[in-house]
Amino acid sequence: MRYVSAVPRGSELQVFRWALTRRLPESKPLPTPKSRAAAKSGAPKPRASKSGAATPVRAATKTRAAGTARANKPLPARANSPARANSPALVGAPAVLAAMPLLVVALRAVATRGFWFWGDQALIDIEARDSLLGRNLLGVYDRYGWHHLGPLWLLLLGVSRWLGGGSPEAVIFGSCALQAVAAAAIVVVAARLRPGLTGWWAALVLLGCEWSLGLDRLGTVWAPYSIALPAALFVLLIAYVVVSPRPWAATVAAAVCGTFLLQTDISTGVLVVVLALATPLLRLVTRARRRTGTGAGRRWSVQPGWGWSAGNWRLGGAGLVLMLGVLWLPPGIEQLTTSPGNVVQVFRFLSTHPADQSFESSLNAAGTVFGSFPLRTGERSGKRDADPNWLIGKHIWDRPWFFAYILLTIGAAALAVLRRQRQALALAATSCIAIIAAGWSFDLIYGPLYPYLVFWTGALVTPAWVASWLALAPAPRPVPGRRVSALLGLAAERRWARFAVPVATLAAAGAVSAAFVIYPFPLSGVTSLLGRRSWQAVSADVLAPRVRTLYIDLGSADAMPEAASIADQAMERGRRVEVNRAALYFFDPSFAPTAKAQLKVLVCCGEHDPGQPPHGLWFSGRVGGQLIYTSAPPGGARPSGPSQFRQPAVRYAKVVGHLVNNSPGHQPDELGLAVGQSADRPAEDRDPVRHGPPIGRPSLQVDPLVKT
Repeated sequence: MRYVSAVPRGSELQVFRWALTRRLPESKPLPTPKSRAAAKSGAPKPRASKSGAATPVRAATKTRAAGTARANKPLPARANSPARANSPALVGAPAVLAAMPLLVVALRAVATRGFWFWGDQALIDIEARDSLLGRNLLGVYDRYGWHHLGPLWLLLLGVSRWLGGGSPEAVIFGSCALQAVAAAAIVVVAARLRPGLTGWWAALVLLGCEWSLGLDRLGTVWAPYSIALPAALFVLLIAYVVVSPRPWAATVAAAVCGTFLLQTDISTGVLVVVLALATPLLRLVTRARRRTGTGAGRRWSVQPGWGWSAGNWRLGGAGLVLMLGVLWLPPGIEQLTTSPGNVVQVFRFLSTHPADQSFESSLNAAGTVFGSFPLRTGERSGKRDADPNWLIGKHIWDRPWFFAYILLTIGAAALAVLRRQRQALALAATSCIAIIAAGWSFDLIYGPLYPYLVFWTGALVTPAWVASWLALAPAPRPVPGRRVSALLGLAAERRWARFAVPVATLAAAGAVSAAFVIYPFPLSGVTSLLGRRSWQAVSADVLAPRVRTLYIDLGSADAMPEAASIADQAMERGRRVEVNRAALYFFDPSFAPTAKAQLKVLVCCGEHDPGQPPHGLWFSGRVGGQLIYTSAPPGGARPSGPSQFRQPAVRYAKVVGHLVNNSPGHQPDELGLAVGQSADRPAEDRDPVRHGPPIGRPSLQVDPLVKT
């Protein structure tokens, strides 16, 4: 008995059996079976060598192995081969073109310089610094009194800020670089779904979406604008998890992207949760096959490996758990060490404040947003991002783009089923679910339906267009001896198609990049001037050698932009900053008033101006519709009399310009600024700086800020 193994070349099935064999002496040759034609013609038998020794068994085995190795040797890659289609050079070219406009914006921010953060950008700069230092464990603030779930976005901005020396340009560069990475990743994942022209097509559609978002959104460091491209990337990653034979790497990548979305803006929760729950079902459906036999039994079967057991599932599961544990550790620590924690506050708010959007207004808003992509068919800039009337002004049947994209993905999925294209089916189904989930999130918003809250959902049309390409383009033709798909049949049959999409992508990248170079930078205009004037109003007092701790009292919610700008600049210059407890939710717990402050700054009033400074404070300036007061050095004499409004006993420099602040609660007015030197001011009495009566307190709901 001898053990014989039959392994057909190119097959995954191995057959093992036991066969009766006769051991031949070394001097006899192996018997060679004759074919029927040779037997009839009487062909002579093979002779032995001159020495009389036959070819040994070992030599025959080596000859057979050498023949198999030559047969399995890979063929040289040609210009249109799948090896070239999957090469890093050809995949990297469309990825770089898709990220080019964002890289241009990032480099332009570094070259422009002279930025001064004001409002939300000043708060983001502060929290990015504190997140990297471990002082902040949450995301940016929400206007309803709680914070978003995690600091992942702020940590990444903090790294860029640290590498850039703490400058505002470094923060803008980091924001644009993150979006450029997301754009390049979208192209890479699309090319992984099907090699060839798919990556170029994805880059072309993505450039149209970047044009629709515009420089005023992509160049602004703000959470609602920073989640648009990562949301599209998340949809593509989920589709790749559905079709991948070894899904663990893609699952970890999708988990990281979903965590980024959830921690940056809680409005993405519907999209992330719905797609996470739909992934196992989609993976099961795309591997279902109908039985062709006539025998009894099940009519449908599932291909092996529909779950996550393929590959080293223990290593993949451990890596996934470890990654999620690290990313969610900061908000977990905050929840366990604070009472009540941020998660509890978010849950209480969501459970006690039901959405008040009507179904019709949600559909109207969805039609407007999805109609703006990818070619700016519904808007021209971000100036209307705080105008709910523009968002719901037209009926859904006047802008039926939301329904059109749903029908597009359904049609692509049906065509993929007919053509048996699993990648197209997975991406079309995932895109359809994502668009429906985005429309559902419109209906769950509490309060006014501002466009900036939902405009990020328009980027979800990118995977929908890629799914349509996968379904409509001819299926790849197999190449003998290759396990990787070939170039698209369209490109193989028509030479012009091989160059049309790349040339169009190159032209679009150049056009969008040139437009982003020409257009005014969003953070270098009025907002930068407001930030600089806010700091100039108090810089002389804050930079005095005696001042180590600065206490900022926000008299109203509308005073946050100016107060945040002052706090940001003071911290950059080594001063500790504290704020009143009613405004603490704008910042983080490290701003709680605990130390003895040497200087107090009051930003307040706006339309509720009392007409004269509060007791113990001196008028310093008027910026953005808000009044700024500072305390005189303690220990001096009491002021001889109350200062009259707009008539301080200081050197006065007035800058007048029609600088309109369109933020809700701010009326368009002239910007009048009084800048004084502390040496010219009468001394304040000996009362503690924090005991002066504040004027008003911030309300719970804070109106959104709109970048001019």
